[in-house]
Amino acid sequence: MTGPPATRRELGRRLAGARKAAGYTQQQLAAAAGYSRSTVSNAEIGHPDVARVFWARCEKALKSGRAFTLAFDQIRAAERREAAGLPDVVPDAAPGAFRQARRKITSDGMAEALAGYRDLGWPAQPGDAGMELVTGDVLDALELPRAAGMLAVSLWLYSRGRADEILRLPALPHPARSLAVIAAGERCYFLTAPGSCPWAGHEPALALAPGAGGVIRWHAAGGRIPAPPSGLPGGQRASWAHLPSHPVRLAPPVALLGLLATAAATAGHGPAGLTLPGGIRVIPAPRPPGSQPAR
Repeated sequence: MTGPPATRRELGRRLAGARKAAGYTQQQLAAAAGYSRSTVSNAEIGHPDVARVFWARCEKALKSGRAFTLAFDQIRAAERREAAGLPDVVPDAAPGAFRQARRKITSDGMAEALAGYRDLGWPAQPGDAGMELVTGDVLDALELPRAAGMLAVSLWLYSRGRADEILRLPALPHPARSLAVIAAGERCYFLTAPGSCPWAGHEPALALAPGAGGVIRWHAAGGRIPAPPSGLPGGQRASWAHLPSHPVRLAPPVALLGLLATAAATAGHGPAGLTLPGGIRVIPAPRPPGSQPAR
């Protein structure tokens, strides 16, 4: 579902992520903003009757710049257009604020990066080696071997999100908006929209076919992943393998399975396929006769 209701729910998820990243309960944020806990709760589930001044006070309490009020203003503009029967041509949410936050999270400074994550509404918290992103409310993550992950990044960029039967690529959102990947040593983490988990369980592992280089893990429901520029064992640092150039609209995780299966099989030079619990397998379609493998 798209339109103002869905956008309000997304704004609510961003508020919940920023609140948790700052270490606030709903009651504590309500006290800091001068509102009731029920108002915070309503805002986080996308209730329409939440005033602009509430978002402005939350920005002040969370030190999140103007990310929430700019998004609120654009939602109101979309609602006015919808009421007038006009087409939905709402511009990207806060592109200037996104560019500033993007610069912060790609910096080498921990404090600056943490401020950038909070500006985006992404829940970053201190971890053993620096910072970690907390999954479940604002984002989830698919973890896979670095070689397969880098190939998946290249394939997605090459396709620009268009389906390609020859290369066995599914249709995906445009990478300029949706392709967010963290490289951490020998692993990659593809950020996805939260929920719609295609299998059950907490952070389960999908076994790749022999030779494909390990497993694909699902991080959700409070699981943590390294957030750049956190340190890694051996003196390395987590870094962005790719980050959208436009305000982020993360892809649903289930949409990535075909792409990751193709990349894992090609990188591993073995038979394709992901095995899900219950014996269900995700296998890329066979290539047409005479086609060339993805490179």
